[in-house]
Amino acid sequence: MNLDQPSPSDSRPFSARGEMDALFLRHDWSTCPEGAPAIWSQGLRQAVATMLSAAHPMAVFWGPQMVFFYNDALRQSLGPEKHPRALGQPLRIAFPESHPILEPEFARVLAGQGAAWRENRRIPMHRHGVLTDAYWTYSANPIEDGEAVAGVLFIGQEITGAVRREAVLTAEDTALRLALESGRLGHWRLDLVNGGFECSASCKVNFGRNPHAGFTFDDLQAAIHAEDQDRAKSAMARAIERGEDYDVEVRVPRSDGRESWLLMRGRVAYGGDGGALSISGVSMDVTGRRRAEEHLRLMIDELNHRVKNTLATVQSISRQTIRGGAVPEAVRDNLDSRLLALSAAHDVLTSEQWSGADLTPIAARACEPFGGPPAINLSGPSVRLSPRIAIALALALHELCTNAAKYGALSRPTGRVRIEWRFKDSSEQPELEITWRESGGPPVTPPSRQGFGSRLIQRSLAAEMGGQAYIDYAPEGVVCRLGVRLSHSVLKAKGTRFRVSRDGESWTVADGEEVLAWFETQADAIAYLTDQLNALRVKGHSGTVVFDTAGASDPPPRTRRGSRPRLN
Repeated sequence: MNLDQPSPSDSRPFSARGEMDALFLRHDWSTCPEGAPAIWSQGLRQAVATMLSAAHPMAVFWGPQMVFFYNDALRQSLGPEKHPRALGQPLRIAFPESHPILEPEFARVLAGQGAAWRENRRIPMHRHGVLTDAYWTYSANPIEDGEAVAGVLFIGQEITGAVRREAVLTAEDTALRLALESGRLGHWRLDLVNGGFECSASCKVNFGRNPHAGFTFDDLQAAIHAEDQDRAKSAMARAIERGEDYDVEVRVPRSDGRESWLLMRGRVAYGGDGGALSISGVSMDVTGRRRAEEHLRLMIDELNHRVKNTLATVQSISRQTIRGGAVPEAVRDNLDSRLLALSAAHDVLTSEQWSGADLTPIAARACEPFGGPPAINLSGPSVRLSPRIAIALALALHELCTNAAKYGALSRPTGRVRIEWRFKDSSEQPELEITWRESGGPPVTPPSRQGFGSRLIQRSLAAEMGGQAYIDYAPEGVVCRLGVRLSHSVLKAKGTRFRVSRDGESWTVADGEEVLAWFETQADAIAYLTDQLNALRVKGHSGTVVFDTAGASDPPPRTRRGSRPRLN
């Protein structure tokens, strides 16, 4: 570097241009141990000139008192307490809070022991009214004046922000690691470009491996039960191809002969071109939960068995109680058939673990003893009913079938019964309308009095279903309309193509978007959208998901990749 060589009488000895250059001209040097620039030694003048012309933060500490000079790039880190008061002041006065750290180090440089290099060095600094810990990476270099070392050239960079961010990230990483370990969660990452695999020690433990030994993705796949490996691979292939979450539960055989269950969850990261880059996720031992679920299933099965036995006992007691000539045979038959209808509804609910049941199998089992197509035809969208409504509806349909078999359409070979249901969009709450319509039977005459079946339908069952029941004894055939009030938790579903939109508090899923492209079955699509709605409710949103009742269609081709549809 070429430096100006000004004469001692030059009042402007520096070629740099900037705020510090102007400050050097107007600064009062009377308190500076080295005096004014005009009388500085040649070594000091050259060092300060080099410093002022630099764009990097630099400072000069000169002489036994280590007098402080600095450039424009460094002044931004000094704060109002230091700039410009510290200019030309000894180190002890300029930096009283940090001279115990810097002075011994600079003294060694002045003593000829060579340059010093420090990384991430903590240096207390009083600035903006607060004493804070600043962090610097810097070098302290000797400056010769003649044949002796007379000063220190400080070349540094403040990295306080980076150190604090790293500390935050380290703390967050530690907190995340502790949370994962406390929850027995293992984390893993598979590089889909080069095949690299990383996993935590807890992930290895979940798969029954030594936490300190090597563990590749091939090892992970081999650790999965042979019967579950294809399912796990298919789930990952779907996640990569369609952008859906990787979510699968697999068995892992242990060395002691036992099996544990692991839940594997992950998400794919994509590049700007849409290509899959990696998939990261967690593994969790869910053996305890699976065993609890199995125990619960056994208890439910035992309870269902006892309920069936109780119904059989009630039927036997009723037969024994009303046998003989005192009770008409028709009454005995009616009671038997009603108990059987109740038992059939219980069978359907039992197969669904009493979580509810679809209307179609409930209606089919209720009508089964009285014939099937073409005598009885069922049609309508898929709708899941609560156990209480399912049993009430089964009994209502049984009474209608019994009446039709005795006096109506089912009493003749040419008679027909059509049971249809649809959703009424005009109601304040989701409402299901079920219509029973007879044709081809004998002319209908309105009854002179209301029987048990009519009272059961119009009063008790209508109240149970939260709606109303109307029976029209038209000459051409009985018509019965049942209105069922559905709660916000009931999903109506039909068809394979959905579009999600919001109108007030109602989420409507209608024909439009090919949602099934992201799922194996329509049931998977419905379950996913249900989860999305539940997530909204957790966030404080409310509303009803209504599935369009259009006819089913074939699943569209799976050619798109990206995120699955979400309710926002």
